Amino acid sequence: MATENDTKKVAKQGGTTRSVGQRESRMYDIGSLRTRRISYTDLKPVEVDKLLSRIHTYHHKLAKLYEVKSLEELYEAAIAAVETLFDLKHYQVFVRNAEGHFVPVEGADIISPLLGEGESIEDLIHWTVQQRRVIFYDLEKESGGVTTIGILPVSHDQIHFSVLALALTKPVSDMSVLQVDTLSSLALDLPARAQALLQAERHSKLTSLFDNILESVPNAVIAIAGDDRVIALNANAEFLFGIKRIFAIDEVYTEVFPETLVEAFKELIARSVMGKEVADTEIEHELEGGVTVNIGVSVTFLRDRTGRPLGHLFFCRDLSLSREVQKLRELDKMKSEFVNTVSHELKTPLTAILGGLEIIEGDLETLPEDMREILGVVSDGAKRLRNLIFDLLDVSRLESGRVQVKEEPTDIREIIDQTLRVQQPHPKHTIVVDVASDVPERILMDGAKIVQCLTNYVSNAIKYSPNGGEVRVSARIDHDKRMLICGVKDQGLGISPKHQKKVWEKFYRVDASYTSEIEGTGLGLVIVQHIVELHGGAVWLESTEGKGTEFFLSLPVKTSAV
Repeated sequence: MATENDTKKVAKQGGTTRSVGQRESRMYDIGSLRTRRISYTDLKPVEVDKLLSRIHTYHHKLAKLYEVKSLEELYEAAIAAVETLFDLKHYQVFVRNAEGHFVPVEGADIISPLLGEGESIEDLIHWTVQQRRVIFYDLEKESGGVTTIGILPVSHDQIHFSVLALALTKPVSDMSVLQVDTLSSLALDLPARAQALLQAERHSKLTSLFDNILESVPNAVIAIAGDDRVIALNANAEFLFGIKRIFAIDEVYTEVFPETLVEAFKELIARSVMGKEVADTEIEHELEGGVTVNIGVSVTFLRDRTGRPLGHLFFCRDLSLSREVQKLRELDKMKSEFVNTVSHELKTPLTAILGGLEIIEGDLETLPEDMREILGVVSDGAKRLRNLIFDLLDVSRLESGRVQVKEEPTDIREIIDQTLRVQQPHPKHTIVVDVASDVPERILMDGAKIVQCLTNYVSNAIKYSPNGGEVRVSARIDHDKRMLICGVKDQGLGISPKHQKKVWEKFYRVDASYTSEIEGTGLGLVIVQHIVELHGGAVWLESTEGKGTEFFLSLPVKTSAV
């Protein structure tokens, strides 16, 4: 029977003013029930037969308790058994949530409304949790045909805690010793069975997690136990070595894998046993299609939680792809070096050619008309070649990291003015400048390089809006991100979504009928992106086909005071 101090705790949790003695007289645990209930010999023969029939049915139902596979099935089996033992009006499973409160597993709480004023089902559950045994509580007065509330612990795991609340139609005084003893046995069986189910569920989750991790590894993974038997391998291992998992698990690895791999495994195991924690080697392996690939094989010990070796874990990776990537990187480096060298070699003679053309152009009046036309074509071609060489050199320096920005306090308004001064006059276009009033007069940036960026933007805006229109150059402050946003907007033909990401690639030009006649190297936007990123900014565009495009660049707002 509950002690006075324990009952006081229940009263305090419920926040009730009801006297402790009143509660104590109506609360029983298994021990007190057995001393107060009807003994077997006090029952009439008819009552004995009825009780024995109930007990027999109860045990028949209880047999399913050991066939269940989940807690939900356990709850159902327990309720089915208890229903044969007692007259139930309602029942409900309560589980402890993350906040430590007990809430119904399904639906609304149907037990609390049966209790009297100031009485709490959670108080009764907490009392049961503390005692870890069945508690019965006689209601002060019948409520909806219910006279007694029973609380039966189902699981008291550290993580999962649940109870079964029973609403009985008969008072505790009508229970027999046999019913009490039977329920006492169930109170022992349920937590043990629940614990086994919880452990099985956790083991299943861990196994599933392990399998997912194993399959997510991009390399072939093979685990071999200390007795040389294969205990795990992933799908990549199946594919790489042409082995089915079901035929490899629990088999000795020397009888499963190709000879070259077996020899590699033996060598690595020997090296690891000699004290090398991680060892690796390389083998050649022929795939099913006859293709030979190089495979890197490494090994480490497979250990338990205490650090004791259980076997070896092998990682096998196809080196072909990584070597191809390395070759491509080397080729790209060679290409960049070649372009840089050729550009420098072309720059010197081209400078001499342009110098000679300028001298000749200074005396054009003495030349015939056809010669002047030829000279103009040669001069234009030489200037285009010069621009290409300069762009190639810029890209080469930017990609190699040989360019550094020289940040100085600069007025973006002056940068825009310089940009527009170097542009050729375009009678079809109207250039509009829109600088927000809150743009600081001085922001740290490399002025010359930002002029180069805006020049590329404005030049493209003019070239790709052949029908003319307005070209708007703007500057504003994004106060949330503390960035200066510069934009150049045209009223041209626009760029389709499929081309918008590619315009930042080297030498990429939109493949369209109208672009074939527009001069350009396909390097201008690449240069802009590199320069802006060196400043810690970003580039992007917004475009609508048939309406125009706006290119943006952002720069961190850093003043000389920073």
